[in-house]
Amino acid sequence: MTEKLDYELAVIGGGLAGLSVAVRASELGCRTAVFERGPEGDYLCNSRLTGGLFHIAMDDMTDDEDIIKKRLKEITSDLENDVQVKALSETAHESLEWMKKKGVRIIKAGPDGLRKNALAPPGVRSTGYFNGGKPYWQGRSGDVMLKTLSKRLNELGGEIVYNAAAVDLIVASESKCIGVIVEKDGKKTNVCANNVVIADGGFQANKDLIKKYISNVPGALMQRNAGSGLGNGILMAEKIGAKTIGEESFYGHLLYKEALNDDRFWPYPVIDSLATGSMIVDENGRRFCDEGMGGVYITNQVARLRHPLSSVVIFDSTAWEHGPGKDWLIPPNPFLIKAGGKLIEGQSIAKLSEQLDIPEENLKSTIDAHNYFVEQGFVKADEPVRTVGSVKSYPIKTPPFYAIPVCAGITYTMGGILTNENGQVINKNDDVIEGLFAVGACTGGLEGGALVIVVVYLRPWYLGIEQELISLATIDNCNI
Repeated sequence: MTEKLDYELAVIGGGLAGLSVAVRASELGCRTAVFERGPEGDYLCNSRLTGGLFHIAMDDMTDDEDIIKKRLKEITSDLENDVQVKALSETAHESLEWMKKKGVRIIKAGPDGLRKNALAPPGVRSTGYFNGGKPYWQGRSGDVMLKTLSKRLNELGGEIVYNAAAVDLIVASESKCIGVIVEKDGKKTNVCANNVVIADGGFQANKDLIKKYISNVPGALMQRNAGSGLGNGILMAEKIGAKTIGEESFYGHLLYKEALNDDRFWPYPVIDSLATGSMIVDENGRRFCDEGMGGVYITNQVARLRHPLSSVVIFDSTAWEHGPGKDWLIPPNPFLIKAGGKLIEGQSIAKLSEQLDIPEENLKSTIDAHNYFVEQGFVKADEPVRTVGSVKSYPIKTPPFYAIPVCAGITYTMGGILTNENGQVINKNDDVIEGLFAVGACTGGLEGGALVIVVVYLRPWYLGIEQELISLATIDNCNI
């Protein structure tokens, strides 16, 4: 090691989770440093790309704690997360107010709970990574938020070290973390710290981990993210015995298949509403999942297919012109066409099958079963389960008939390091690893599950410093 640095708190990652922890600790007088792998300035992370909605389970995070708790328990019924649900419910409103006091501007972006608290200036929701010749996020939403928090951290005497990649945790024993090894400019430095916080995001951009947990064909998933989430924090924690949970689930949306090769088609439009309101089939023209579960669920199921790029959304002209084709924030009609995308079209099911190279008999029988569900309210015995979701289901009867080839767009992974309600990392013996905490998208336990439903974008965590419990709010990655 070339040198040795000492802090009371070392934070790995300069996204919203890491900066929130660092600012709050610095307010309490702790000597704090954030180690960010990216360069000084506009280093990319999901927090910078966010559309900027603060919400819990797609609803108002300033609701009464009992309402939030009930909502979370309903939507995460298969997860054992009572302590995390309690912590989130009790401190959500306070956490948002804390953000405002740091200078982060929050506005009302819509009439519903989902949009009641949004970052300002509002994020630009458009097709394509660039807007008017510059990245769509520049000078807006998450970009401004991170710069605001960084400035506040510097004013409080905290430090951000750029181009500094955490490569290993330092442990005194199996039960205590005492620092982190950081590599900068080819040199490794021992950073000694009473407390270490891992806040470097999920593993969505790590193809090896994606293959291990999510998809046999990681290259078939569109990286609908900043490309910075490599899961290094998760791997470092696992190396010293940390328990992980829920790595098989991710947050994402269905995208036009060409998004894999053309920046015009990401992060929008998303094809979720069409798949939910109509149907999605594989290369054999067969349904393979419950479309009523929504876009995030469907996207996860696409990623798990043997051939993820074989999936196609099927719908008719009524759904396209008057239904889910025009639904959601940036719907495929008209934005997919405006961006240069094309629908596959047929005046009959036979013609559409021919265009898709799908057996006509298979596609016709699948569409007949779908229409039976729409009209009768239940599926036939030999069909996958189909539930009624938030998007109205439309029959496929009115020509012309359409298809959109899709891919799974991954925004961030839901699983990761297991923590308790205080944000302390838990080891494989279910004991606390002293001195080690984790926050944000590198953690698991409050999202995903069997239903793969997006649960929260804001989590409170507690970090014990100088015998004071600190309520820390973090957007759990980005709402794009």
